[in-house]
Amino acid sequence: MSTERIGGFEVEHLCGPEEIAYKDDELVVVCLVRDGEPWVRAFVEHYISLGAKHLVFLDNNSVDGTVSA
Repeated sequence: MSTERIGGFEVEHLCGPEEIAYKDDELVVVCLVRDGEPWVRAFVEHYISLGAKHLVFLDNNSVDGTVSA
């Protein structure tokens, strides 16, 4: 795990690749989430159905199972 400061906030990488290679025409979704476990699956399915190639979640200290979901 790595930690860095981005925009004055401490950001810790928890899982997945630390860098994502993507093309100019690919849809990349970035989502701030906290305690979103009940909605993660539907969210991912929705954006994948729209053609998203990458989904990045910025978790804001969830206390439910959001990160593991």
